[in-house]
Amino acid sequence: MHALRQWSIGESAPGKDVTTDDELQEFALRAGQTGAHLSGTCQMGSNRHNVTDTLLRVCGINGLRVVDASVLPSLVSGGLNATITAIAERAADLIRDKAGI
Repeated sequence: MHALRQWSIGESAPGKDVTTDDELQEFALRAGQTGAHLSGTCQMGSNRHNVTDTLLRVCGINGLRVVDASVLPSLVSGGLNATITAIAERAADLIRDKAGI
């Protein structure tokens, strides 16, 4: 830390006057935000509570699929790029097979 001190202007948030646990918690609640990508709103699965089935089809709507992070039944601990790419590639295969291409 000492090597970088010459470039530091000091603490900017929450500020030196915020010292108690209650003050720190209030700051965290006010200023904090999640770094997680939203997912799971159209969870795929095989029970009646799932919005999409395991083939990414929206239950009860013929011809509609969901191909994004919303089909994930649980959060991914890392970035979503590779996961969503895999879902999209699987969806392309499913659609291509259905179309007979």
